[in-house]
Amino acid sequence: MMNESLTIPRPFQPFAMAIIGFLFLTVTTLLGHNELFNNLHIELVFLLLSIATTVHLFSKKIMNGQDFPPLVSILILCVFIFICSPLITSLFNQDYLAILKNDEYKSLFKMSLFCPIAYLGFSNKKISPLLLKFFTFFYAILGFYFLYRYLILHEVREYDLRPALKMRHGDANFLCTFFSMMVPLPLMQAWWSYKSNQKINMIIMISTALFLMVCAILTQSRMGLIALLIGMIYLFSKPLISSKVKVALVALLLVFSGALTYSVGENLIHRYSQLSDKSNSDRFLTFKNGFKVFEDNPVIGAGFHRAKYSFYENTQYPHFQSEFRPLEVHNTPLSLLAELGLLGFASFGLIFLMSLKIVSKSTHPGKPFLLCSLFILFLSGMSVGIAYKDLVLLQMIIIAGISQAQLYRGDI
Repeated sequence: MMNESLTIPRPFQPFAMAIIGFLFLTVTTLLGHNELFNNLHIELVFLLLSIATTVHLFSKKIMNGQDFPPLVSILILCVFIFICSPLITSLFNQDYLAILKNDEYKSLFKMSLFCPIAYLGFSNKKISPLLLKFFTFFYAILGFYFLYRYLILHEVREYDLRPALKMRHGDANFLCTFFSMMVPLPLMQAWWSYKSNQKINMIIMISTALFLMVCAILTQSRMGLIALLIGMIYLFSKPLISSKVKVALVALLLVFSGALTYSVGENLIHRYSQLSDKSNSDRFLTFKNGFKVFEDNPVIGAGFHRAKYSFYENTQYPHFQSEFRPLEVHNTPLSLLAELGLLGFASFGLIFLMSLKIVSKSTHPGKPFLLCSLFILFLSGMSVGIAYKDLVLLQMIIIAGISQAQLYRGDI
């Protein structure tokens, strides 16, 4: 069944290739380091191709029967409300829509246009398996690119040698979130391969999951790795596979993670033994700043990435101790309340809740893996502001889409 599902019918081929092209440029982040691609606006070209091929499929009635159910319609509506909330905040704060020049917002805006197309692609049982494989493969490319910049180019912070990559999404906490939230998806594909007795594909997907775990561990993000650990505990508590296989997988993960931590994780062990260090105390100061900014701007918010400009004033933090670098609010709900007000907070919260509800109500046999990814994303967001990251928005939409694909039958 897996092999048959990977054959894309001819009418869907342009649609699938447009989605794959956009996913490649977005996930791998390689686009930002290629002047030719930037000058030709290749990412925008693939976005327009995705829109055009989607319109073509509907106009030819090739996608008959595939639409947006009520919950998905609410989800897509919340995406557009969320993307409009920074514009509204900019207008009311007399910023004169300067946010339109912000590269991060432009990426988020393009992703909001792509989200309905991503849902249609990943919820279509004829092309979803192939899209999921490419999606996973692109994260593996991101992992290799991360290792290259971290281990070869040695792009690190001088004071603790943690990754500080000169690339899009180069912060270690964000990278840990991306790698961690993806781990359940190759594990789900490995489980499918195990059920269909495809050993080679199972080994490839387990290896991919382990590789993404390596990348997550190397970021040394304490709260991100705790989120990954809790997610894995949740996943392996579910009756997905036989007890013998489950024990073997858990043992493999424990031995592998333990060996990696022992060999290269001396700094990581030190970080966990110093939970009350300066970085954690600064994190709580950002919470204090977030609350005060929200109290001053409860409805509209201070603006996209603008809460940090009140950090020193609201926390009475001495400038010289942080080299005049104001700190972002390290909590997703609080940063949304402070910067985008109640509208931004409510719309983003509904995106997550709608995705969670869509997956929870589905009968997809891989539902526990999809829920695990959402739980990891949620827990990671409690220690870092991830709402403005286009890959986070994409992940929630894709997971909702996969849950509706109904690719495989049978009981878990």
